[in-house]
Order: sequence, then C-alpha cells, then structure tokens
Amino acid sequence: MPTIKEWIQEDVNDKEDRLRQIGRYYASEAEDIISGKLKPKDFFKKKKIDREGSWNISWGVGTEKWLTEILQKRNIDCEFQQKRELKIGKDIVISCKADFLFPDYLLEMKVPLRQKTEISPYNKAQLELYWRAFEKPVYIMYFCRDDYRIFLYEPNGNYWEMIQDKIIDFHQQLLSIPKGRI
Repeated sequence: MPTIKEWIQEDVNDKEDRLRQIGRYYASEAEDIISGKLKPKDFFKKKKIDREGSWNISWGVGTEKWLTEILQKRNIDCEFQQKRELKIGKDIVISCKADFLFPDYLLEMKVPLRQKTEISPYNKAQLELYWRAFEKPVYIMYFCRDDYRIFLYEPNGNYWEMIQDKIIDFHQQLLSIPKGRI
C-alpha cells in the first residue's frame, strides 16, 4: 500500500513541466546556472524529485498557501505570485515570480528544514534578480516549524554583472549545442 509520502512524491513529479525555451530562464534556477549545477546539455531533461525533495516542496507550498489565506482574510494590501520579466541583452528573459508583493517591498518565502542565521548563498541570485525586476526592496523569510526570520537583501552591482555574464554564457552554450543533441 502506498504511503502519503509516496503520493506526495507522485503529485510533485506529475506537475506539468515548465515549458523550456532557449532564452527564457527562471530566477529560481539562477543559482543552479551560475554554479554549473544546471548544465546546458540537461536543460530540457525532466528532473525527477526524490521523496525528501517532494516532502520539502509540499511543506513549502502548503505554508505559503496558509500565509496567503491569512493575508487575504485580513485584507492586507498584497499581491500574490506576481510575475515580471527581466531582460538581459536582446535575447534573454528571466521570469521572476514574487511570492508576496506588497506596495513598498517584495517578500520571498522559503521553508528550510533548519533555520537560517543569514541569507543563504543559494537564494542570493534569485533575490538579486527580483530586486532588478521589481525595483523594490526584497526581503526573504525563512519559515521553520518553530520560528521565522526575515532578512533584507542588499543588491550588489558587481554580483548583478556576474549573474548576467553567467546567464549569457549558459545561453551561448545552449545555442552552440547541435539540434537533436539536447
């Protein structure tokens, strides 16, 4: 008999894949592009999410929905899952989808297993891209079972230049792969 964790894993993996297009990338995958964890040859491959990853994703989705309900019930001035597109050069678009967009700032929510004492290096590229796309202060909230912490992201011009260079390089590598080899 399947367990709830197996059903959750099946559900997470059954989600429709994002339509992959060369030149269109997601802010949430920026760190994987920068670090080389996402390789051009694997760009179109469906990534199977394991049980632990599926559990973490489901916990984060549920927590975010819960917070959304709280904000809506209290009529807090906030938009949910707002998307902006950030252009890099003429051929590259980065899709940036904010969890919570308030009039004066953006709040990105993460639900890690262990509480953070500072912004995780893994989240910095996404936050930099959000800052550039929304042109508002960007906060990240790490929401754990027993606590939450919120940190203000400070944009960095040198880091922004490096992100652009890495994404352009990734894009060029994708373009150079012969058709049928991806």
